[in-house]
Amino acid sequence: PINSSVIGAIDTVGDQDWHKVTVQAGTSYQIDLKGIDGNGGTLSDPIISAIYDELGNVQPGYFNDDFEGSYDSQLTFLADRSESYFIETSAFETDTGSYTLSVQRIGEILKPTR
Repeated sequence: PINSSVIGAIDTVGDQDWHKVTVQAGTSYQIDLKGIDGNGGTLSDPIISAIYDELGNVQPGYFNDDFEGSYDSQLTFLADRSESYFIETSAFETDTGSYTLSVQRIGEILKPTR
């Protein structure tokens, strides 16, 4: 759910997890993926690999490996449609371990009134 977090794990080399989130069009969301650096788990280098729409189409430009001097990942996602999306999480090379993924609503684009 939005404004909450979930604990997950990259159990084997090459593992990828998909997390479903339902969003509203015109709203921005901050996605944080924390491992060791952010006290979110044992994963030393978590990666937000991609975001997919509900049909499984990758949304271009949404990838983050390291953020602000840490190995944790963070990005801002602007939903262009109200629907479910999938956040793909993974790890760098042969890394395995646990992580915490959170999605926070950070704002919306206001439509002008007439």
